[in-house]
Amino acid sequence: MDSSAAAVSPAFMLSVDVEPDWGAQAAPGAPQAGLDEGLPWLLETLERHGARATFFVVGELAEAFARRCPPGGAHEVGAHGLTHRRLSWLGEAELDEELSGARARLEGVGFRVEGFRAPFFDAPPDLGARLARAGYRYDASAGGLLPSAANRPHAPRAPARGAGDVTRLSGDALRLLRAPANLTWLRLLDPCGLPLLPARPRHFLLHLHELVPAASGLATLPWPLSRLHARGSGLRARELLDCVLRRARDAGQAFVTGRELAAAAAGA
Repeated sequence: MDSSAAAVSPAFMLSVDVEPDWGAQAAPGAPQAGLDEGLPWLLETLERHGARATFFVVGELAEAFARRCPPGGAHEVGAHGLTHRRLSWLGEAELDEELSGARARLEGVGFRVEGFRAPFFDAPPDLGARLARAGYRYDASAGGLLPSAANRPHAPRAPARGAGDVTRLSGDALRLLRAPANLTWLRLLDPCGLPLLPARPRHFLLHLHELVPAASGLATLPWPLSRLHARGSGLRARELLDCVLRRARDAGQAFVTGRELAAAAAGA
């Protein structure tokens, strides 16, 4: 689909954060159930629904992701930091390395990288300018992990001419709660989550490890979080995502990538 179609269709962006399972280490040889088990199922499901996704991949997982989802396919790949560290915790040089290093690592295995999402939605105030200097075209870091007005959807915002910034893409929110429209909140609120999803959401997010029951790394979380995040992971998460994709398809929404939305905004 070209950018002009993305501009006029009831567009739906599905984005997938590809990171170490539940915050576990991305060291060589570390188990990555999300990649090994969740990604093959997701790719098959997307093909069955005629859907495309934008995968925001941690740079350290570039090679492992490329082996399972080779460059040149239907899906887009953006960056999710080099090591999945919170950007606000980093010094100037480390922060820039997280941005430029992630893009270099992913492009080194053959992906065309234009988009970025900050780990944990932790976006420093000058992130847009830093992304532009690192060669990115858009930022999908708007929103948050908890219910907030920051999750309110808005049209893509292109930078002013000569601003040295990038296009900003928003997330989306569940109705009433302003919780982010993502698989985590659908699982936590199940069976009430799906009715709270907008009839035609603009953007829906998930993590690969949610699609796997008891994925490695879940036990490394503090006890309350590990118990909470285990709720609905695996089979139920897959059922919920399948419902989201089927609803979008049946509503006539066009599956678009972040690149297409950013290009449409820039040409508006």
